[in-house]
Amino acid sequence: MRLEDLADRIDAAGDVLAGASTTMTLVDPGARAFGGDAAGGPGELGRTLHRQLTAALAARGREAAAHGARLADAAQALRLVASGYRSADDDARSGGDVRSGGEAGFGGDLRSSGEVGFGGHVRSGGDVGLGGDVGSVGEAWSGGEARL
Repeated sequence: MRLEDLADRIDAAGDVLAGASTTMTLVDPGARAFGGDAAGGPGELGRTLHRQLTAALAARGREAAAHGARLADAAQALRLVASGYRSADDDARSGGDVRSGGEAGFGGDLRSSGEVGFGGHVRSGGDVGLGGDVGSVGEAWSGGEARL
């Protein structure tokens, strides 16, 4: 399943919840179903129960609407993520520049000029050959040969 498909399914679920929020009050059977039309104590109890049901249905309707909106937001965020992945894939396929803000995940900059700056140390039991500059921020330590 693609991310866009997942976003569509989440969006559809949000629409169902939002729709349920408007139809929630349709299940209200009325006070008569609780004996609210009776006189005296039983009638008062029936009317009280009906008011509680009405309040509960209204609250569940608001919750359904809120959850529907959250799902719509999540679907939109997922579409943005999918678009970002698609752009990165397109750039990679076209031989374009793929960057993450100009910084690689090891604490330094990865630049097209061949310079690799590490925020720490390079340690190796063998050769360290990077073809660029190493150690503008840290140190290059090697048990073998360091080719800079």
